[in-house]
Amino acid sequence: MQSFIKNRALADCLKLALLLALAAAAYYPALNAGFIWDDDHYVIRNANLLSPGGLRDIWLSTESPQYYPLVFTTFWIEQHIWGLEPAGFHAVNILLHAANAALIWMVCRRLDLKYGYFAALIFALHPVHVESVAWVTERKNVLSGFFYLLSLLAFLSFEKKEKAWAYAASLAFFFAALLSKTVACTLPVAIIIIRWLRDGRIDRNLLLRLVPFFGVGLVMGLVTVWWELNIVGARGDEWALPVWDRLLLPGRIAFFYAFKLLLPFDLSFIYERWTLDLADLWQWIYPVALFILLAALFILRDKTGKGALAAVAFFLVTLFPALGFFNVYPFRYSFVADHFQYLASAGLIVLFAESAGRLTEKAGAFRNLRFAAAPIIIALGALAWNQTHIYKDLETLWRDTLSKNPDAFIAHTNLGALLYERGVLDEAVSHYQAALRIKPDSSIEHFNLGLIYYKSGKAEEALNEFRSAVKSDPENVMARVNLGTILTGSGDYDEALVNLSKAVEVAPGYPLARKNIAVLYDKMGKPGMAIEHLEFIVERDPGNPVIRKDLAIMLSKAGRAQDAIAHLNYLVQRDVFTAEASNKIGEILAEQGRRDEAVVYFKKSLSANPGYEKSIENLKRYGR
Repeated sequence: MQSFIKNRALADCLKLALLLALAAAAYYPALNAGFIWDDDHYVIRNANLLSPGGLRDIWLSTESPQYYPLVFTTFWIEQHIWGLEPAGFHAVNILLHAANAALIWMVCRRLDLKYGYFAALIFALHPVHVESVAWVTERKNVLSGFFYLLSLLAFLSFEKKEKAWAYAASLAFFFAALLSKTVACTLPVAIIIIRWLRDGRIDRNLLLRLVPFFGVGLVMGLVTVWWELNIVGARGDEWALPVWDRLLLPGRIAFFYAFKLLLPFDLSFIYERWTLDLADLWQWIYPVALFILLAALFILRDKTGKGALAAVAFFLVTLFPALGFFNVYPFRYSFVADHFQYLASAGLIVLFAESAGRLTEKAGAFRNLRFAAAPIIIALGALAWNQTHIYKDLETLWRDTLSKNPDAFIAHTNLGALLYERGVLDEAVSHYQAALRIKPDSSIEHFNLGLIYYKSGKAEEALNEFRSAVKSDPENVMARVNLGTILTGSGDYDEALVNLSKAVEVAPGYPLARKNIAVLYDKMGKPGMAIEHLEFIVERDPGNPVIRKDLAIMLSKAGRAQDAIAHLNYLVQRDVFTAEASNKIGEILAEQGRRDEAVVYFKKSLSANPGYEKSIENLKRYGR
């Protein structure tokens, strides 16, 4: 007996090592990948990861993209260990995913499922999970899944041994899962499904034990709903789906994910966003088919076994937050995304593994699942390895997306922006124009095109695009500012004033809008109005030397010499714009007839910059 236990333990260790090695091999390309979309908000430009009080703000403020404080805490720790080196973040994601696969194996073993290891291998290597693993932002998926599965294991242990510590551990792990991603709120329902599968009934005692789980899950779920609406911004026309239209989504979404699990080809970062139409009868096929499937599984449960119904129920329950009943931000681009089915996929994967295992036992050609499973595992691993490469960088990601979904608006937008930054303007224009063909009223695309035309010296084309941007979105501040700036330069002061005034009204704290309207007022011969806007900026940003210099010049024009000198001396004392500031002080003093003092400042200007021509000329003019 002892020898058997030792041999089994050794076999389990070897199996675990193989599982981890295969996962590491499949996702190895991710270690050479960089940061991609949303990683800037979650990691690169997340001030909470760098600031002294960042850890406190992660837990107690609304400054994070989502209230998933455990996720951002892991990022905070990693940033302090290896900085912004992406390989470290990717490595942690891979380890967590491999651990999740191992935990699924342990859960299956606890439930006396014979082919749990096969299911774990499929989960580890299935390409639909690449998005959750190779995308740093989706740490929330793999971390939440890790604690979710630990909570489930602890609860199953509690049910077997009735130990209070196991119940407490399960609740603690569940809370940790919720603090990583609130999709974990479905766990108590999953536990009910598992109990029904095992015992064929659901007793009152179980429901009472799950009350705290439902309570904390509901609270955290409401927090996420509020966050999505008020912080993330999942509201407006792009999410305004009528209630009846939403009835078309759950069935279609569920079958889409099941199909991708069965045939994981043409996986895309952004899938086509379906057009929902209640009058289109074929769109009702999905909800009707889902209803028929569930009814058939329930009616035939005594013949087919409860496992199929339980697996499908787990799949649907775990998917519930992403089935279209609630607004989530990615719905503006597509109703489906691979990462949405990360945990839910385990239900159908286990069902497939158990079904395949039993079938191979009966088949004459294969008496051992290892031989039947090998081609599947190899194929999945190869597909996952290949899929991981598209997460190498932003350009690779967006180009792959467009090759599979040419109408992916966000891919055209972001690839265009990337090309614009690199100076590849012609191709950037083509992507912005493609985006406008998809969404003709997109203010941001008109604005982006306007920037390129302006940079290319095509002022008239730029004006037309900025005007279109403002027409589509009257509160597009950047479009207003750029439009006003071009019009100021062309002498169309009235239209320029309308746009710059609106920009200041919409974003009163935006310095560029204030600066440019000050330039306009100066050209209109209204230095007093210009001064008002420049002083506004200086009051809020005293260390801004450019604006302080502009303010000093404007004060001088308005006849406020002493105020101008005070601001110029501020710059000189801090050795900023010393040559220009000293020369300007000298000019003001010279105008007041204080030639000797003026000469001192002209010399100070030349001391800072011996070649400064204005000071050379002024010294010749006023010096003795």
